[in-house]
Amino acid sequence: MPFTSGVARALIPEVIPYGVHSRQAMIDAIRQHHIAHGGVDRNDLTSCVKTALSTLRDEGVMERVEAKGYWRHVAPDHASGTEESSSPSVSSVDVALHGPDTLSLSLSVYVTIQSPEGSQTIELIPRPA
Repeated sequence: MPFTSGVARALIPEVIPYGVHSRQAMIDAIRQHHIAHGGVDRNDLTSCVKTALSTLRDEGVMERVEAKGYWRHVAPDHASGTEESSSPSVSSVDVALHGPDTLSLSLSVYVTIQSPEGSQTIELIPRPA
């Protein structure tokens, strides 16, 4: 699959963890992920990633920070403009069928911790049973 701004737009939220990241670090991580999953390598991904970041900024998913070339995820509860989420929500559930009577679920849980110094969103990874 060729690398386009649409591919970058889809990969940024998936590959880049919460926190502040330089655009170049995101380009490197996205390139590695794309190639590892069968994508075609391309010398310069900068324009595709810049376009994708602008799109994600317009969608309220990413935001620039004060340092030039640095971005961060917008915490899910801040993307809607509210300070606190009124109730928990599930954004996706992966279901796998292993046989006629077996079903497994995989959940991603993100928790935003707020303090006077700012907020931090972390992913909780469940332990296998």
